[in-house]
Amino acid sequence: MNNRVVFIVLSTVFLFISCKKDDTLSCVKEMLDSKVELNLEQMELIDCDKSGANIDSRFVMLCYFDSTECQTCATSKLYTWNNFMEKYGKPQQMDYVFIFHPKADSHQYMRTFLMRKKEKKNIYLDTLNTFEKANPFIPHSSIYHTMLIDKKDSRIKLVGDPRRSPKIEKLFDDIINERP
Repeated sequence: MNNRVVFIVLSTVFLFISCKKDDTLSCVKEMLDSKVELNLEQMELIDCDKSGANIDSRFVMLCYFDSTECQTCATSKLYTWNNFMEKYGKPQQMDYVFIFHPKADSHQYMRTFLMRKKEKKNIYLDTLNTFEKANPFIPHSSIYHTMLIDKKDSRIKLVGDPRRSPKIEKLFDDIINERP
């Protein structure tokens, strides 16, 4: 009897994990090649890469932090992008954009917190929830909130954080270097 219960529990857990993986894959497939509207002009630019936006850049690496995420945790980890940005930055004609959409009652706190951080990155405060409203197809889970966008047609070419997965970094490198 006990072995049977353990088998059923383990089977259920395995099935749940398998379904979750399939859901993730289908979400990513649905997002790929979808058009993204950034609408940065409707957001507040908090801090900026002193070299300025690269008008000629081919790609934008977008990181979006919505109101369900710990905003101060996310801002505290912005430095983790520095090495990646050095590796794939201007020589690859890459722009990086970080969008924060804080809860309504913490707009001023986040504005002040971000300004004090003095990060040399293109950081936007989306107090009107412009990004999410313009892109309702993007799931709410944070695993889908880092994406590579082709600037010429504003379409998503990669979903996922290349800093956290060698496989995603390889795909990222292949895309920006136009390798099949």
